[in-house]
Amino acid sequence: MRKQFLAPVLLCLTATLLCLPLTLVGCKTVSTNPPTAPGLGYVDSFDQEIAQDIAAAETFYRDQQKAIQAKTYVPTPNELTGLNALGVAINVAKGAAQQYKLAQTSANLTAAQNAANSAKAQFQTLSSQLPASSSEVK
Repeated sequence: MRKQFLAPVLLCLTATLLCLPLTLVGCKTVSTNPPTAPGLGYVDSFDQEIAQDIAAAETFYRDQQKAIQAKTYVPTPNELTGLNALGVAINVAKGAAQQYKLAQTSANLTAAQNAANSAKAQFQTLSSQLPASSSEVK
């Protein structure tokens, strides 16, 4: 009885061992990460990224405005010029982003990305130039 049981097990094991190299040599599997779905309220991942860049710049800008209004930070004329330029860049970026949200064309996407990148660059430059305490509202 053992021989009858042993023969099919050996045959199955042999077949598995013979077929294993064929599966490893066969077709390559390509692993791709599917694009992440945009968050609620965004038309696509581009819209979400643009909105997040604008939001970061706007949060910084509003913190500076609060500190100025609370008189805990007095900007130099150059800093004030930079803050005003940042405010304009944020408004331009918001308008371009809204236009993209209404009509997802490549031209609108390019305009929105360029405007958001401009605001982001101004925000990053300005945040590195201002004293650390200026963004802390006391």
